[in-house]
Amino acid sequence: MARPLLPVRHHAPITAPDDGDVRVCASVGPAGEVIAVWSAAKDLPVLTAFPDPHPPRAVTARVSVHAPDTVSVTEITRLGLTNFVQPLPGGNILVGRARSRRRGMGPDRNAVIYDAGGHARTAEVLGDGIQYVLADSAGHVWVGYSDDGTFRDYGWGHPGPPPAEQCVLIRFAPDLTPAWRYPSADHPSGPIYGCATLNVDGAAAWTRFDYDDLSLVRIDQGLLNVWRNEIGATALAVAGSRAALYNPHDYDRLAVGLLKDGHFQVTGIYRLVLPDKAVLPKHTQVIGRGPCLHFLTGDDWYQLTMSDLRPQPHG
Repeated sequence: MARPLLPVRHHAPITAPDDGDVRVCASVGPAGEVIAVWSAAKDLPVLTAFPDPHPPRAVTARVSVHAPDTVSVTEITRLGLTNFVQPLPGGNILVGRARSRRRGMGPDRNAVIYDAGGHARTAEVLGDGIQYVLADSAGHVWVGYSDDGTFRDYGWGHPGPPPAEQCVLIRFAPDLTPAWRYPSADHPSGPIYGCATLNVDGAAAWTRFDYDDLSLVRIDQGLLNVWRNEIGATALAVAGSRAALYNPHDYDRLAVGLLKDGHFQVTGIYRLVLPDKAVLPKHTQVIGRGPCLHFLTGDDWYQLTMSDLRPQPHG
């Protein structure tokens, strides 16, 4: 049976701070605001190079916050390679890169907190192979790792104790010191290979891991709740006992269901499209925050919330 089409809603344009600026990376903050890093087009290869050079050449960049109109722009005059950005309390900004090589002098400090004036205040190690970074409203930072990090590539697997024990999911305190680690070794489903999706809503985090079964996990105050699941996804939205799992690799599939009796019970499956029924652009970035999925593509910001969904036959 053909999947019913479900259009996402256009929320706002994402306007560059200066003419000629190109977006380097973007994300969504705890209040549902978009935060983006921009720089001149000539500097884009420097800021997004992979694997990262050492040391990266610093360039001038601008960080904008949109809610949905532009509410602030912060200039950072010496920004190196960057893959992620998050807003922090007090107008502070977390910027960093996904890779951290372990060297003789210690691992690369791959996360920097800037103040509202664009001045660097703190630089710390968040680990290697970062897949997701989402901060909460109190300034705690949740970091999910790909298998590059969990299998200790980039020099982290060398003999001797690593500078910071890494696992699939870590919550860092506002000063970027590790405050909680996911107990991977005790997971009932066996080995966990990486963090497949992350949604931080208030003080709680929702995730799905890459391992033999695809359970959904909620972490709140260190307590874990697990729902068995067979649906792959790279982004998720949650509202009470309802959840929606998005998979761009299966024709933009959105599976909607109930978290009930220890299982994710599918009640409907859609194919997401743009408001004009066109397919979502290939490189659309999708981020879940609480009950909302945010779609960032080109210069446009789309949304889909759990209240937009209605049950459909499983198909």
